[in-house]
Amino acid sequence: MSSIFSTASKEEVKKSSLEHFGLPANESGQIVSEDIAVCKLCRSPVSAKSGSTSNLFGHLRLHHPLKFSEVSNKSKVVTATVQYSPFCAAVDESIDEPQPHSNMAISESNQFSFVDNHRHKRQKFMTDFQQLDDQASKPTTDSVTKFLVCTMQPYNLVDRKEFINMVKVLNPRYSLPGRKHFTATAVPKLYNEVRDKIRQELSLINKDTISVTTDCWTSIANTPYITITVHYITSEWALKSVCLACAHFDDDHNGKNIAEVLRSILNDWGIDVQNIMSITTDNGHNILKSIEESI
Repeated sequence: MSSIFSTASKEEVKKSSLEHFGLPANESGQIVSEDIAVCKLCRSPVSAKSGSTSNLFGHLRLHHPLKFSEVSNKSKVVTATVQYSPFCAAVDESIDEPQPHSNMAISESNQFSFVDNHRHKRQKFMTDFQQLDDQASKPTTDSVTKFLVCTMQPYNLVDRKEFINMVKVLNPRYSLPGRKHFTATAVPKLYNEVRDKIRQELSLINKDTISVTTDCWTSIANTPYITITVHYITSEWALKSVCLACAHFDDDHNGKNIAEVLRSILNDWGIDVQNIMSITTDNGHNILKSIEESI
């Protein structure tokens, strides 16, 4: 059975609020009480003695302010269809997106139990539109930081309109920090955390089992670098490789300077060059000489 309510009058607006409530029924389909209405949005029982709708409006205003505002300011014609299922009498909304009703029954402890036939349409709350605070934003910011580091992305990626829009679609409540936050705070913090973890791991292994690979190279921008990577076996017999440094190396690439840089980096990580099992590199005369001078 269906009735069309005009929303021009106050009385008819009250009637439209009924579409958000149903009456409890037993397993035989009989309504067990007309003095109690059950909210379809949060499944809470609400007193409705003598057919009064004031408590229903009060419940919507207190617990579902957005829906209350929608009901109070309706300017459309609403068609409400009253349906009786084997377990409940419910009122379904027939405008916008159809909202499925739920089967409801009263247990022996007088508590309502519900069985959803379909996915319930979620009521939006004010918190859905509030920006996340710093603590709630931290996991997302940490994930963006790891993405920048592990995929070697430029910092200016976080300032690009397309990236900002993508993050906004994924979580409208999250506010993406600017490039300065990642360059000055997030990435250095992640570096320190990873460095401390590696230091702890290196302190637990047999120092005589460490091997090193190293090389000097020049970037496309003609900037010279030296890279040092250590290889070792953990106490769980897992082979690991860790890049200890990729450092700017603007000095002459002679054996003496390279040897000093190697010793400095390894000492900074608590590794004695005398305990290194092997060093692998190319056949460049300067780097071979530096290894001879180092060990």
